[in-house]
Amino acid sequence: LLQQVLDTLRNSSIVEKGANDERSRFWKVYQKVASQHDNEFLEQYDGDMDIVLTFVSRKLAHQQQDGD
Repeated sequence: LLQQVLDTLRNSSIVEKGANDERSRFWKVYQKVASQHDNEFLEQYDGDMDIVLTFVSRKLAHQQQDGD
């Protein structure tokens, strides 16, 4: 009886299969790698954007002083 219950649950389509399913494993790994890449990208370009904004704000302040 227990074996029949287990077989029924394994073949059930009520919920998606777990990490043993090939697609689930693929998307789990993909999500991990993509998340790492995104975090590295954001860290790098966040710092670069700070530099750009500092430069632009100083340039605009200098232009306003020259205009007065």
